[in-house]
Amino acid sequence: MDWITKAGGEGIILRKPDGEYQYKWCDDVLKVKRFMDAEATVIGIEPGKNRLIGWMGALICKNKEGA
Repeated sequence: MDWITKAGGEGIILRKPDGEYQYKWCDDVLKVKRFMDAEATVIGIEPGKNRLIGWMGALICKNKEGA
């Protein structure tokens, strides 16, 4: 994992040895990273204020289940 992250990769994907290969995320694979992150759904956008008038401001997000 050291050489992967030093080369710019986020982490590695581990697969169950007896798991069948699938071209999608499934219960047989696990992504391992050196940092924590989370998944969220954008449910709204606040307009920009002050120097950001006319631009996008804050994103309003909701955490995804299990994240």
